[in-house]
Amino acid sequence: LWQPTVPIEMAVVGVCVLLAWGMAAWLQRKAGPVSARSVLFGPRVIDGALFPLLLLALGYLARTTLAQWLPVTFFRLVMPLLVSLSAIRFGAKVLQAAFPEASTVRAIERTLSWLAWLATALWISGLLQLVLDELDDISWKVGGSTLSLRTLIDGAITASVALLVALWISSVLESWLLRSATGGALSLRK
Repeated sequence: LWQPTVPIEMAVVGVCVLLAWGMAAWLQRKAGPVSARSVLFGPRVIDGALFPLLLLALGYLARTTLAQWLPVTFFRLVMPLLVSLSAIRFGAKVLQAAFPEASTVRAIERTLSWLAWLATALWISGLLQLVLDELDDISWKVGGSTLSLRTLIDGAITASVALLVALWISSVLESWLLRSATGGALSLRK
């Protein structure tokens, strides 16, 4: 943090936060009244998944642009935090929208949050690659192929992300169909 470019990077991150907040607020006003099951929007601008996703996109764009002129150091700390914040918020909002009445959703959200912040701490400290290499060394032979613990974890993460995206899309389609169905169209609701 004592690098001479850090104040410039901090200012750029501040501009990204203000831009993401402004864009999310504008889009929320444009969308009008939002349902409680909305993934992108919440009661306030920062409550939905849109704000951290926009902030992540703007942060990535700013880091890529800034890296052409300056050595980026502060962004190496900020980007893992933004990735974790976006993953946690998106995962939590999708689970809340898909399972609004489920009591286990809160426990799953906490587990997701702890795992994301643990991965972020390992990423920032530089230990993540060492852990991944060690997980890759734990392997066994299944049939004609060799599986490693890292491969299984990568597969579980990929399947979880695909499941969250599928749940989000189904939630959007369900709310769209229910909104377009009139009060008497019970068959369309079912």
